[in-house]
Amino acid sequence: MRIYKPIGADHYEIIHCVDEEDCDLFYDLDGTSRKDSWTPIQVKRAECEEPGDTLASDFPWFGSDVLIFRTRAVVALRDLLDRHGELLPLATEDDVKLFAFHAWVVDALDEERSKLLRIPDTGQIMYIQKPAFFEDKIRGLDIFRLSFRARPTYVSERFVERVHQAGLVGLDFEHVATIS
Repeated sequence: MRIYKPIGADHYEIIHCVDEEDCDLFYDLDGTSRKDSWTPIQVKRAECEEPGDTLASDFPWFGSDVLIFRTRAVVALRDLLDRHGELLPLATEDDVKLFAFHAWVVDALDEERSKLLRIPDTGQIMYIQKPAFFEDKIRGLDIFRLSFRARPTYVSERFVERVHQAGLVGLDFEHVATIS
């Protein structure tokens, strides 16, 4: 099984929080269900770095911490999404329906085998350069996040294949690990 980190594809739209303070709500998603207390965050779709070349995305890019889905992507991937987290609605300035995907958190990072950048004073993980996973903890998972702040979402080969089969656009995938 191959594990990937999704990345925003070039020339596709991105999103921003209308109120910058709302960004912290995304970073605080820790695997604890929020569906009963969630209030949709107001977001704005924006052009990519090359204005005028921006394409509509099934996954408007916010960052790898929380993936954003358009309705078309939700419909195509619903079975995988329902098993691995929850969809949280976002508020937009128009009728485009967007959802933040709050992936369940798994304590699966093998720190000894991973290549990590740590915060010097605290030793906390700042960035994962090359992850290694405890295979028994992620086997069978199609979407997951790790148990520390500012952690990317990881997806399985099956997830990537389903995105391609459905003709969904706006994400590229970086291969980061293979498990047996």
